[in-house]
Amino acid sequence: MYWQLVSLIVHPDHATLVDRRYSDSGSQSINHTLGSSSNHAIFWSLNEIVTKVGTNSGLLLHPERLRNSQANTDYGPLPDPPSSSVPGYGTDRVGTDLLPERQTAVRWIIQFSDTVGSLLPYISEASLISGLDEVLNRAGNTKRSIRPMLALLNIVFAFALSVTQEHSPETYYRQTLGLLDPEALCVSSSRLLQTLLLLALYQQNSQRSTESLTIHCLSVKVAYQLGLHAPISYSHNVPEEKELKSRLWFAVVNQDRIVSSALGQPSLIPSSHVRMELVELLSSKSYVDDIDSSYRNSMVDHFRDLTTLHQIMGQALEEVHDSNMSPVTPLSLHELLEKTTKLSLEMGRWRQNALPSRILETIADRDAWSPANFKASRPTILLAIYYYRTQLMTCGPLLVAVLRSITRKSPDCDSELLRDNIAAILKTDFQHVLELHRLISDILQRQEPFFRENAIWWTCNYCALTTTLHVFGFWLASGCQGAEFITKQVSSVNSMDELLNECLGTLKAIGVASAMSINAYRRIFRYVQLLRGISLGPGDKAAELEPTDTIPVGAREIPSGQTLPTAENGSTSGPSLILDDSIDFFTQVNENDLIYGNWLGPNFGPNEFDVLGFI
Repeated sequence: MYWQLVSLIVHPDHATLVDRRYSDSGSQSINHTLGSSSNHAIFWSLNEIVTKVGTNSGLLLHPERLRNSQANTDYGPLPDPPSSSVPGYGTDRVGTDLLPERQTAVRWIIQFSDTVGSLLPYISEASLISGLDEVLNRAGNTKRSIRPMLALLNIVFAFALSVTQEHSPETYYRQTLGLLDPEALCVSSSRLLQTLLLLALYQQNSQRSTESLTIHCLSVKVAYQLGLHAPISYSHNVPEEKELKSRLWFAVVNQDRIVSSALGQPSLIPSSHVRMELVELLSSKSYVDDIDSSYRNSMVDHFRDLTTLHQIMGQALEEVHDSNMSPVTPLSLHELLEKTTKLSLEMGRWRQNALPSRILETIADRDAWSPANFKASRPTILLAIYYYRTQLMTCGPLLVAVLRSITRKSPDCDSELLRDNIAAILKTDFQHVLELHRLISDILQRQEPFFRENAIWWTCNYCALTTTLHVFGFWLASGCQGAEFITKQVSSVNSMDELLNECLGTLKAIGVASAMSINAYRRIFRYVQLLRGISLGPGDKAAELEPTDTIPVGAREIPSGQTLPTAENGSTSGPSLILDDSIDFFTQVNENDLIYGNWLGPNFGPNEFDVLGFI
């Protein structure tokens, strides 16, 4: 198929990643490395840490016992994954008669512009309506020239319907794919780039984020072919053209940072190619001072803040995560602390300019908010979500590295000064975890349509797992001998069990329709249950953990609404229960078994596992 050939030319690894989703051998291994910025890498690093502690303690959880506990568990039904859309790429089965009548089309364009498109400065309502009239006036003409505009309109309609839910958006999504045939993809244009940007965003928010990686590769190709990266290419443009070109360029750069960090891939656009002087071209300030221009300037200010934030994210990917070249950062603990501190200071300066305390305090008081409050504050809410996400991505490797160093009995953490500096950074990280968790939880409880209306579900779904993993790391640290300094300054350490339970509940709620979200919730929940439920008395050894017919404590599914088990006295000292007498958990379960093996239940391809960043 031509589409697969294009993706192979753009990036062979990415083509393999997409093709493997639709092969008949879904259980075979993935031939790509997931970098340290991904949730998957954090998950496996924490597994390694627990396993190391168990090995040091001379304890083993017999693999047969683990298998029995899984085999006797009623998983319950899982949501159906989205159907494959790859066969629809570049087909000739495109019916232009599927366009709605003009009145309906205009209504959908307005719906898109009021929701998802309201903070996307590279596409305007006026240009979409103008393009609609162009297409309708030439509806009987099948010339190739109208296909890019037709594709753009179709993905806009898909977004509008995903918000209103009056019809299924899949018809227009697949119509967009059908219009992206070889000829359309080979002729680079602003309209094509607008379509690809929206298409990738739609795929991410419809559980197709792995597919969006190929679309993103094409976006980068088109952006470079249009010369959007080169300041000299702007020299002969009028102000309006400079605006559009710079907005499209930074939209591609921002998407590159988001996709690369979430899916653990190297950035396709290195930081050296991002010339920040082009930020000054985002707004020509040539418009008259009216209500529309005031709103437009506000939208551009939001986009500018988002762009500078993702510039810092790009630096973090390169400096802290080694451009996602491996699942574990190669930096020493001292180097990691230095770079994390530097980036944290940059993030602090960004926050003072874009999200001063008074603004964050305003959105923090959400108890009595109405849907109108959420809509009015959405630029700030979205910036806050991306800010917290970037902070967690930056500090995650430090948390993992400290735990790994302590469990390996490395002397790296012997310095009291070093410990104090690490504790200060991780105290801030924990506060960001709390704020992000509560923000996502509040949106879920009070204004769930916010996710669809702002195309932010995938990011929040990803963040729900990130916060859970960070809390799990702090939970381990609070009970691990030698790691207490990490949480000594954390005010809510005594309620860590409760917080971990809340994070798992949020993960389950936001991914209620996602097979991967539900599976991830079950696995992490059961992981914690097993760790909490197995407590050996003095002198107990691995021999006493031989398999029996009895399912271990915590191996069964806990009904919805129940919480993690606590000690008999009702205290929340669970982590010390685990790590004082630890087990070697998941010793026999490798990465590919976790994703593809029966231990997870039914077999799912990569596309069903990508929504949480495991791939």
